[in-house]
Amino acid sequence: MSTSDIIVSPATIWYAPVGEALPNANSVGAGAAWGGNWLSLGYTLESITLTMETEQFDLTVEQLTVPVRTIRVATDIMLKTKLAEFTGTNLKLATDGTLTTTAPGPAQVGMTTVVVDATKTDVSLFAFGIEGVRVSDLNARLPVRLFCPRASMTLSGDVEFAKGAGVGIPITIKALADSSTGTALTIHNVTAPHT
Repeated sequence: MSTSDIIVSPATIWYAPVGEALPNANSVGAGAAWGGNWLSLGYTLESITLTMETEQFDLTVEQLTVPVRTIRVATDIMLKTKLAEFTGTNLKLATDGTLTTTAPGPAQVGMTTVVVDATKTDVSLFAFGIEGVRVSDLNARLPVRLFCPRASMTLSGDVEFAKGAGVGIPITIKALADSSTGTALTIHNVTAPHT
């Protein structure tokens, strides 16, 4: 048994267009930029949690009191956190709104504007990933990454302005199935560096 299998780590959250290649575990080390179109959502005010809720159908027969067969009929996979950075991009993603950025000028303040369309029924989808770090017994920093290749993000709580707390954006990322692979969640748990 190795204590390096006990992970104590904050995590960062990344997003990219659906279909973006995952960062290569052989060349993208822990804490490095993921490359491609992957962008970080910045700091978080809370830990990032993964939940997986499963609904099952149990078949019982008349002659027994316990099920003889069970199958999974629904699974919800979600990542939850509170984003610390109050940016136009984070607000756009959390509200599924439209972002407009205005550059500062002599008579114009720099600003971002996010508009939420009350008539929009479709949901924007992205790839999301989180990265934590494990430390090997030889002190190598190794990435632990979770990926949702196709998912939606929603604002999932109150955005609170207060004198004693940072203004956070509570979000829930809900995984959807990638129809080409049937995948909803992939976990890369790097356990040892190159030899």
